[in-house]
Amino acid sequence: SELPSESLKFGDAATFNCLDGYTLGGVHGGETTYQISCTSAGDLTGMIEAVAGGPPVGKGVCQLAGFTLSGVVFDAQDPSTKLADVKVTIMQGGNETAVVFTNAAGQYEARVVEGNVT
Repeated sequence: SELPSESLKFGDAATFNCLDGYTLGGVHGGETTYQISCTSAGDLTGMIEAVAGGPPVGKGVCQLAGFTLSGVVFDAQDPSTKLADVKVTIMQGGNETAVVFTNAAGQYEARVVEGNVT
């Protein structure tokens, strides 16, 4: 989103919309609008940061919407044995989108966008 062409004064607020496919925090089906306002000190509030020489921009506000993918890696011959420090490569559309390692309990977790995952 872009800042409005007029400046914000104390008490003013501006509403921003995430781009298509993006939501607040990247939650699938989540909110897509947020607001910033001007404080009495002239500072802008909300989930933004100032960029030198430019307008405030979102900082982790609008993220590509997706899901958390999780699982457990275990020994194929002994499923009660969970495997630690195993490299798990996440592929989407033929592209490597994430690489994670299992923890001591054989568990892994990765963030993926909507679509087929291998």
